[in-house]
Amino acid sequence: SWREAGLQPVPVAVNIHPEHLLDPKFVPQLVAASRGMIDVEIVQSSECCDRALLPVLEMLREEGVRVSLEDFSLGYGALGRLAELPIDILKIDRGIVSHLSRTAASAQRARTRRLLSTLVSMARLCRFITIAKGVETSVELEALAELGCTQYQGYLRSPAVSVDHFRQFLAPAAPAVGA
Repeated sequence: SWREAGLQPVPVAVNIHPEHLLDPKFVPQLVAASRGMIDVEIVQSSECCDRALLPVLEMLREEGVRVSLEDFSLGYGALGRLAELPIDILKIDRGIVSHLSRTAASAQRARTRRLLSTLVSMARLCRFITIAKGVETSVELEALAELGCTQYQGYLRSPAVSVDHFRQFLAPAAPAVGA
């Protein structure tokens, strides 16, 4: 384990299918393992709003597990789901973020900026953390920052890495020679 190796634990976000969250044996194991270090990600879909899932998500939050809505887009019923779901984090889909790039048509970029500005403001009012997914360019990052979305993930920050690479990233820096 990373703790046994002397590595500082960091929070991780894990996609979990709603079917697993409805398993009465799985949730207690997740809570016990979490210790505030696991965020549960659920994908925006019809399954994420299954009425049986809502109390499970509430219970997870009460136990200190943060819940995020993954791949949020502006599709049919998306805003209604935000009112129903007990979430902490709203992850904006790459499909929206990509329209901020220079390659998008000017009118499309302007509309996307207005939509994202409204979405980020609404998320802030609902006390959601907002994370933009799939950020690939500095143009996208700068536009998101101007709109108030300061957290992001994507290739601009780092591509997916192996467990070994991640261990190296977590390892404490060696002290400077002569220090």
